[in-house]
Amino acid sequence: MSDELQQFVNDWLTKAGNDLKIGQDEMKTSEPTTDMVCSHMRQCVGKCLKACLVFPQKPFRRTHDIAELIEQCKEINPKFDTLYQKQADTLTICGVGIRYPDDFYMPTREEAETSIETALFVREFVSSLKKDTNCTNFPKFQSSKIQIIRAIVRLSRSRRSLRLFSAESFVRAKLFEAGS
Repeated sequence: MSDELQQFVNDWLTKAGNDLKIGQDEMKTSEPTTDMVCSHMRQCVGKCLKACLVFPQKPFRRTHDIAELIEQCKEINPKFDTLYQKQADTLTICGVGIRYPDDFYMPTREEAETSIETALFVREFVSSLKKDTNCTNFPKFQSSKIQIIRAIVRLSRSRRSLRLFSAESFVRAKLFEAGS
């Protein structure tokens, strides 16, 4: 794996670790905001899974759906099915629904603690796969491809309305220009 690709994967995992830390720190307070703890644990799990998709150059769309990300990861490695046994996909509800008062729900302390345990499991699972020697068989990025993907990520953050189709078209055009 190229140093630049390794750094990009590590950036995703660092952000995931930050979400985990926020949730863990919040649970140490006398009155934790359990809805935000669960939301950060969903973010942690999502970022861990996206790190796994970045590695083999598998495109993914912006989504809060953990099951969708697990399914994409299973195409790379069937071991990701293990995450269903740990019920990681149940964190999807914490992506949007729990953050807004439309369907007001405040998770219990126990639910928040379970979400942290789930996020820890997923993070450890992903870290173990990252260390797995089979990962070296994934195709390598060329430096120009990584720069294009980083630009797309920045662009999609700045333009909330950017559609997956548009991003894919942009990638194809840029990869064609780069001679890939």
